[in-house]
Amino acid sequence: MYANARSLAKGSKRDELRILIEQNNVDIIGITETWGRDDIMDCDFQFPGFKLFCKDRSEINDKKGGGVALYVRDCLLSLECEELKTMRKLTG
Repeated sequence: MYANARSLAKGSKRDELRILIEQNNVDIIGITETWGRDDIMDCDFQFPGFKLFCKDRSEINDKKGGGVALYVRDCLLSLECEELKTMRKLTG
C-alpha cells in the first residue's frame, strides 16, 4: 500500500492509516510526506505489528515537509540498508 500522508504528526492521519491497514490486511506500506521532525520520536509514527524504516527531510537539508516511511509487517524479514541510512547532508 502507498499513501501520501501530508503529515503523520498532526490531525487524524495516523488513525485513518491504521484503519486502512486493518481493512486491507497489508504487509508493506510506503508513506510519503510524513513531515517528521527532530522533535518527533520515531515511536510516535509506529504501528503495532510493523517494523518502521523512516527518513525525515530535516535530516537531509533542514527544510520543512517531506519525509518518507516504510512499514514492513513483523513476520517478514526486513533489514535497513546502511548505505542509505548514512546518506550525507545535502548542501545548497
